[in-house]
Amino acid sequence: MMEELYAAGYHVVILSSPTHPNLIISTSTSHVPGDRTEDAADLYGLMETIWNRIKEEIEVSDFSVVGYSLGGPRRPSSRSWTRSANDSTSARCC
Repeated sequence: MMEELYAAGYHVVILSSPTHPNLIISTSTSHVPGDRTEDAADLYGLMETIWNRIKEEIEVSDFSVVGYSLGGPRRPSSRSWTRSANDSTSARCC
């Protein structure tokens, strides 16, 4: 998926799963994966950190999050987070 998006002209950042040991150690605030609300907040914080490091190097008009899961909660849910590159304080969900 990353290669196709990059080939289409997108800037691509890859994040590990919240259950991956490296992410648990370096990013997780609780260091215990599995709480979807905490995991989402940790990933959002990581995305903010990455953006703050690269925002002077690239021009960005919008953010999109795409991905896939090989497992997950029993109850299906779908959410989409978007945020304008110029808006540092809010995000839209769902």
